[in-house]
Amino acid sequence: MKRFIHALTVLLAAVFILTACEDEDAQRIPEFGTGANVRVVINPEKSFLDFTDISNAVFEFTVYSENTDIEKAEFFFSYYDISEDSTYTEDVITVTQFPGTVTLTSAQLANMFDLSGVEHFGGADLFNFRTVATMTDGRTFSAANSTPNIIASAASTSFTTFFQTFVGGCASDLPTTGTWRSVSTENPFGASSRSGITLSAIDGQPGFYQLSDVSTGLYGAFGFNLDQPVQIEDVCNTLFIRSANGAQFNIVTSAAAGYGPGTYDPATESITLPWYDAGNGFGDVIILTRE
Repeated sequence: MKRFIHALTVLLAAVFILTACEDEDAQRIPEFGTGANVRVVINPEKSFLDFTDISNAVFEFTVYSENTDIEKAEFFFSYYDISEDSTYTEDVITVTQFPGTVTLTSAQLANMFDLSGVEHFGGADLFNFRTVATMTDGRTFSAANSTPNIIASAASTSFTTFFQTFVGGCASDLPTTGTWRSVSTENPFGASSRSGITLSAIDGQPGFYQLSDVSTGLYGAFGFNLDQPVQIEDVCNTLFIRSANGAQFNIVTSAAAGYGPGTYDPATESITLPWYDAGNGFGDVIILTRE
């Protein structure tokens, strides 16, 4: 029994010594740094560049933050020219006071990207923004490590990682009654012209239309359907093939391949529509006129 009591005493003494020697600093729970709250609210009255008044067009947004330890919020943005199918190098806008409002005119944007002027902008051109926040202790927050906005609500948005604006504002006025005559300008595989083409508006999708055939019937010579229908979108009389739903081939708008967006001339009610078969590597430009 004495031996047991002696052993227990030695054990307790050892535990006391080890405890006394522990580094108290090593046991402390580290302080957690705050995250970044950066919320972007776009002015609904200046949410895009109005193509119908491009010289006076303005895009505007306001930046909010609940942080007291944020140094700056930077908004890196690029310009995508949809008719060229090219993206211009990013520029940046910096906000250091919150809330802070950023107002960008079409002239300022043209100058920032070294364009010839506001006349360079075309329907559906895009400006894509990404957010980087820098804290006073040097930490940075971006889409890589921040919770993005899930819905457009001030109460639930913690970090607006990406947002964009565009050139638009035009009402589509493509005529959908009657039929069209399609004429091939490049005549691939002997295609020339075809009558009876129809253009119909797609319900619930303003500016979107279904074209009954984009190919002037050329695929029929190879045993495929004469009709190769596509869906097109009209943005300020600039036309894009948005879907080849119903066609047997991957028919697209491809500026990179030399078949960029088409155009609509309201004065003559004529459509010029380039198209490209991405799977087979050829395309055509058709002219559609009312019959």
